[in-house]
Formats: sequence, structure tokens, C-alpha cells
Amino acid sequence: GGPATGAFPRHMLRDHPDIALLLVESSLTLASTPSADAYRAVANHYGVPLVRYSLAVRDSRLAWSPKCLREAFGFRNCGPHPPVRTHQLLSSVLLASFLRVLQELPPHSSHAPSAPAELASGVGVDSRVWLPTPLSNQLQQFGVCIPRTFFGSGGRTIGVKVPLGNWSYFEERRGKPGWNTDGPAGAVIEFPLEFGPTPMALLSFMRGYDANLGEIQVRMVRVTSPAGHSMKPERVDSIATKHWEQNFFQVDGLRSDGARVTQAATVRIQAGRTLMQNYAYTNQDTNGRAGVAGQWPKAYSGVLGFGLPPNSNATLQITLLCPRSSTCRFKIINVASC
Repeated sequence: GGPATGAFPRHMLRDHPDIALLLVESSLTLASTPSADAYRAVANHYGVPLVRYSLAVRDSRLAWSPKCLREAFGFRNCGPHPPVRTHQLLSSVLLASFLRVLQELPPHSSHAPSAPAELASGVGVDSRVWLPTPLSNQLQQFGVCIPRTFFGSGGRTIGVKVPLGNWSYFEERRGKPGWNTDGPAGAVIEFPLEFGPTPMALLSFMRGYDANLGEIQVRMVRVTSPAGHSMKPERVDSIATKHWEQNFFQVDGLRSDGARVTQAATVRIQAGRTLMQNYAYTNQDTNGRAGVAGQWPKAYSGVLGFGLPPNSNATLQITLLCPRSSTCRFKIINVASC
């Protein structure tokens, strides 16, 4: 949608004004869609050039995928992700558009950005002030923080503990490391995390279609705060009364959509909130009763909160579950907190 589409161009224009931007919108038809409309709105708002793939090729449906030419046309015939040939065509369109822009530039052009003269001189004006206001303020509700703890490829692997069972860090496939286990059920792995003023964590794992993929249960244990700091949650939701001593959630490594695709999946843990919305456990509208299961479908990604206090430390405890067989496997790619 518009807020997400506009976030990256705004970031680049604000923090990297010396880098040229070219937006590419690759919808397969000329029809109005939320995505296509968002690209046009963002390009017009910030004055960034836009290339529309459907305008640059003779038959955008054929150029996307031959399946799009079926008599009963529908987006489901074309597939959400195009084949290699279409990627090559997209690259060619992008290159041709870029070269055309270079050809149209006057020789020895000294074109300056449409910013105040003081900005062009580099004196007296912050490079951020001349940007127009964002198209939407929806993204302001999501905090962005620098990771205080990161476990995974390119980060730490030392400090992770395996108090029970078998979890090992290795490359299951070349260039794709992670913490892997093939059971038995009950195997536990723990990641010590450090949090800031608004506790948040990310957990990335492998999700695929093999029947031997299991689930994991995720808890926060051994929660501490610096001396003199309160142990009160960062945010108490009015409809929730539980926190890390009771809250937990589960994620399934097996896809529920039937697609034969294996890819990374990530859950966002709003650790400072007390609310928990998960298919295995929820404390929403329970009036203080013990958490219940079954209120949310597995595909629903709700608030995953543990009621952690600001600037606290905690251990993310992950336990392997094998609900479909006696043994199963699971892969954790990385864990981060801020």
C-alpha cells in the first residue's frame, strides 16, 4: 500500500540525497490497482521518475507469463511471482529506461535538486527539512530501533544455550546457516536478549511444505531490569491482564496455504505489550481467566506481547513441538531484539 511504498523513497531522499532514484512499477496490466496507484502517488509526491512495466512492453500479460493469455483471464492464472524470463525482461526495461534518461540529459548538466539554495550550498539547512510531508502517517505507529542483540548469520552465535535436546548451528544448505534440530520433541534452545525503552524482538525461521516440519513454543523467561528501574510492563493493554509468566505463542514450520515453497518467515514480537493474540494461546477478552486457544487461525499474525518492562533483559526460550509425528525438524535463522 501507499505508506509502505513511500517509506523507502523518503528514507533515501532524506538520508542519502546524493543517490539518484528511479521507481519501477511492475504490474502486469494497466488497470488501476492499489499497488500501481501507490507508486504513481509516491512518484508524483516526491518528484521521482517512475517506469511502468506495463507501458514499456507491447503485451504486458504475455510479457508477464504465457499463462496470463488463458481465455478465462484472472490474476490467479498469472501467478504472484513471475518466471525467470520475466525477471530478465524487467531488467531490460529498467536498463533501457536508465540509458534513455542519460541520453536525454543535456551535456555537462549541473542540475540541482529542487531544494533551497542553502541546501545546495551545503550550509545552514538540514537535508531533511525540504522534503514534503509524508503521504500517510500510518507508519508512525511502528517503532524502528537499532538491534541491541542479534543472533544469526553476520551476528553472534556464541551465548546461545541448549539446555535440553539437540539444536546445532550449521548450514543445512550452502550459504543458509541457522540453528537446526531434528528432535526429539521437547528440545529447548535459549537466546539471551537485551531490550530498549520499547521492547521488541524479531524471530526468523524456515517455513516449508515438508510433512516432517514441526512447531515451536516461544516464551520469555528470566526477566530482569536494571537496578532502580520498575518491573512494570512498557504498555498495559486494557483488555489484557497477563504477562511473561503466563504468555506464550507458537509458530508452525509447515505452511498452511498448500504452496510447495520453502522460505524464511519472520514474526514481530511486541515484547513490551501485555496482549497475546495467537492460535495456541490468547489472553484477549478472558477477564483474567487462564489463556485460551483456538480464537485465532494459524495464518493470523496478531500482537505477540509479554509485558516486559523498558530497558530489561530476558531470555527467549524456544521449545520444539512435534504435533504430527513422534519426531520432527525445525530451523531458526536469526533472532534480534531492541
